[in-house]
Amino acid sequence: MVRITKQAPDRLVAMRLEMALADARLAGRMLARRPGFALLTVLILALGIGANTAVFGVISAAFLRPLPYRDAGRLFWTTEYFPHFHRAQVFTPEYVAWRDHQTAFAALEGYGISVGVNLASTGAGAERVQAAHVTPGFFEMLGAAPQIGRGFDRHETERAAVISDTLWRGYFHGDANVLGRAIAIDGEPATVIGVMPRGFVDPGAPDAGLWLADAVKPGSAQPGRAMGFLGGVIGRLKPGVTREQAQADLARITRAMDGAYPAPWSRYHAEATAEVIPLRQELTKTSRTAILVLAGAVLTLMRAQQTGTQLPGALNNLPDIGSRGPQGGIGGSSTPPPPSAPQQGYGGPISPQPGYGAPPPAPQPGYGQAPPPPPAPPQQGYGQTQPPQQGYGQPQPPQQ
Repeated sequence: MVRITKQAPDRLVAMRLEMALADARLAGRMLARRPGFALLTVLILALGIGANTAVFGVISAAFLRPLPYRDAGRLFWTTEYFPHFHRAQVFTPEYVAWRDHQTAFAALEGYGISVGVNLASTGAGAERVQAAHVTPGFFEMLGAAPQIGRGFDRHETERAAVISDTLWRGYFHGDANVLGRAIAIDGEPATVIGVMPRGFVDPGAPDAGLWLADAVKPGSAQPGRAMGFLGGVIGRLKPGVTREQAQADLARITRAMDGAYPAPWSRYHAEATAEVIPLRQELTKTSRTAILVLAGAVLTLMRAQQTGTQLPGALNNLPDIGSRGPQGGIGGSSTPPPPSAPQQGYGGPISPQPGYGAPPPAPQPGYGQAPPPPPAPPQQGYGQTQPPQQGYGQPQPPQQ
């Protein structure tokens, strides 16, 4: 019976550690003999690790990390696709009809095209910033609230602006009394009413420095020449409502608006289709190409690493391959190599083993067995001299 003591696991760990250290020393000596190969291997590993980190970062941000909005799984990007223009957009009359007559969304808010504006304020000079145009309930729909002040009210009587944390800390130097401060945006007066928290990202304008609640301007809600269009509409689905149900609901309202537009917009609108897409899918549609490119680069680096680690070994074997002349190697000599000396074994020399095509050696007698009989004398062939035979009457050799 084998008794297992408490020291056995410790010995096993020590043996494995010693083997790992021995392997590390062996690898170090091998790399020291070939510094060029070692540098190439380290470079390929560094590039591979960097590319893997970059790919994982993109995949994590695009597919794994949740969006920075409350209950982001219920947020959907809604739009109309116009085959005549090969683009997706939502006319302001269409958005108003969706907002007032839809039954699938708890909130439906739009945003316009962000543009650069000239910001000026007393004592702070002028600066060019990116302005986002949204509808009043945009922040509430996303589940985001300003860290200072308030968001937009649907019944604002004056032009109000919400600024980003970056603009507040940079342009306004983190002024705690920024609320109510008068500013000028492209020469038009406005008032700062809130500061968004650090890290907030507008899904329609990621680089926005301030927001204005004027995406739907007065007079643009009716079909006609004064109507405008939105860059997109984001809605929060009601609990229990599916994407297919929401898309069918918006399609119903869209078809009811076909006859409301004047020519030629009525013809263009009749071809349009309403689309409801998960917000994450819409935000990451431009990242998919980058992910595929980075993934291909990683695979290429991995293949190069495998080739780079195998090629030096193959090159080092070329002298051995060239020395095999008798077997048809390149650069070899036709002179056969000298015979090797017999190997010394226990109790005496070891006889060389027969090569390919050689007759096998004669079997040796074992213990208690008789030795094999001697070989028979060769037979005389035809035409050869036969030895004289003792015939009748010839003298016989003397008997001993």
